[in-house]
Amino acid sequence: MKESDVWVQFISPLESSSDRYREGVNISSWAGFPQSLPACVELITNTLKQKIPSFGVMWSEPTTLSGGIIVYEAHELHFSMNADNLFTEVNNIMMTHKGRLYIIEYHAELGKYYDQISDQIKSSFRFYDNLDAHEK
Repeated sequence: MKESDVWVQFISPLESSSDRYREGVNISSWAGFPQSLPACVELITNTLKQKIPSFGVMWSEPTTLSGGIIVYEAHELHFSMNADNLFTEVNNIMMTHKGRLYIIEYHAELGKYYDQISDQIKSSFRFYDNLDAHEK
């Protein structure tokens, strides 16, 4: 899998000086993905299984993102992993749009994962092909 050519990351502030993990949201965009969304999901799942020994799929299912009027086909991959004895829960929302793969990832320490944050991400996501036209 090639490197992402666009990457945005939002991370939470530390809760205390002993906080070991910063929850956050990552958004990445990958050019040159003419494959179907199921093929992309399979590629990413297999890559994660190879790279992260503790990777475990909690659930994986097709979904939609209703960004305003347009509904986008997407796939959610919800998984957990253990890194340095720290268990995390991750929700990847993957979609393809105009030959690019987009991944929105919400990650949190196990026990601090909130479904409503994931739901808000899904209900507010939009593609803007012409941002100038949208702002007028």
